[in-house]
Amino acid sequence: MTEKLRLISEVGFKESICETILDIHRLDPGGITFRYPLDKQGNLTLLKQKTYDLRNIQERMEVVRNSFEGATTWLQVTTDSVHEYLLLYQQQMSEFETDLPTYDFEGDCY
Repeated sequence: MTEKLRLISEVGFKESICETILDIHRLDPGGITFRYPLDKQGNLTLLKQKTYDLRNIQERMEVVRNSFEGATTWLQVTTDSVHEYLLLYQQQMSEFETDLPTYDFEGDCY
């Protein structure tokens, strides 16, 4: 997990986003603590003596969500631009190929 976050931070996500993800991972490594009241063995997933600042968790996760949505939008725009470029390139290559003279291999002339 830490290695993946290191790669994400090199791409350009703020360090605070990586810290939030690591904090949540440390708090809930199995991803069940806040989804289910009991684990598979019937134990409470939230410990009674711990308190959680849900507003803080929500605010920090909103920053993460917004960053991922921004990254998703950027990827979509970039992918669309590359796709558009490739279509234009293919069209230009097709036009170029139709403008080339044909060669008669049998008669050894154009």
